[in-house]
Amino acid sequence: MIAPRVQLQRRVHFGNFGAATAKAAMRSGMVWGVAGAIGVLYFAEKIPFIRQDIMSKLPVVGHLYVVPEESE
Repeated sequence: MIAPRVQLQRRVHFGNFGAATAKAAMRSGMVWGVAGAIGVLYFAEKIPFIRQDIMSKLPVVGHLYVVPEESE
């Protein structure tokens, strides 16, 4: 009797959490991370340190947040 040839495929997974689920979770995490960063900057834009060091260096809207230097 000839033994059938069986080829095993390796797939990394932990329960139902496989590569496809990890890819979808990373994509969702990136979207929520960007949304969270925008939200934090929106609420923190009144803080002078944030306005001067971060918001003024944004490429498109940075000119709106430039803090004029105080002349003595």
